[in-house]
Amino acid sequence: MPVFGIAYQIDEAFDITAYGSQLIGDLDPQLALVRLRYTANETLGLGLGYFGLWQDGTATRPDPRDQRVRLEAYLNFPFGNSWIASHRSRAEYRFRDVENGWRYRPNLRLQRAFDIAGVRSISPFGFVEPFYDVNEAEVSSVEYAFGVNLDLIEEINLEAWATHTEARGAAADFQYISLLFTYSLN
Repeated sequence: MPVFGIAYQIDEAFDITAYGSQLIGDLDPQLALVRLRYTANETLGLGLGYFGLWQDGTATRPDPRDQRVRLEAYLNFPFGNSWIASHRSRAEYRFRDVENGWRYRPNLRLQRAFDIAGVRSISPFGFVEPFYDVNEAEVSSVEYAFGVNLDLIEEINLEAWATHTEARGAAADFQYISLLFTYSLN
């Protein structure tokens, strides 16, 4: 799944990011995301975002729709010289062609940064993210991922990861590989 993004640092505290993608494989929707993030300090941040997912129609969902408004809080816990444990608490409201509703998606991530020739960095990471569906009062899926974040050049960052999603109640789990290229405008 290639994903392309643009990031802009508005000032020391605020940044805005936008992503777009055409997924390829068993699921082939288009997606778009825009997020405004406030970073209070190295430990705490808040975000407000929109996520849209567009899929081809099926017999049971002739006009599928999935639009989401997201509220997020970020906590980062640096330890040692290059380790970071982080937690993102995301509440999202989904406007859909099927049932609308809230989901809570806590994400726990661990990463370690390595310098490359003192100029670039590479950071392997792993995360786990359960999806709690408030309407159903249950965890509907759990996502596990391992990947790497790499500064390619000063303006371009690549994040690549492999994901396994246990989709509870679905016929099968999902696996996919993502490549996120982000260009920084400043």
